[in-house]
Amino acid sequence: MTVKELLSDPKSWTQFPAAQDKNGSPVFTDDPTAVCWCLSGAVQKVYGPEIEIPIYDKIRAAIRKFHPMLIDNVVFFNDDPNTTHEMVMQVLEEAGV
Repeated sequence: MTVKELLSDPKSWTQFPAAQDKNGSPVFTDDPTAVCWCLSGAVQKVYGPEIEIPIYDKIRAAIRKFHPMLIDNVVFFNDDPNTTHEMVMQVLEEAGV
């Protein structure tokens, strides 16, 4: 599964906690009760705890390309109040993750 596939449904994306269960409570990204993830949490879910820097480099480059006014920090981009699910999906498509 790719990060894009994991976050494809808007209900599977969240801001602020890395992952949440169906009640909205924060959980670990690999918790079986997790139903939604932030962008960084989804990367951790898909790639595991030993995430390689090139994955984040691809995502940051896509953020800079599409959203140059937002800082190219994955967490800040995800949690910005102006960031939408559509923007996240656009970044993931460009990054190829």
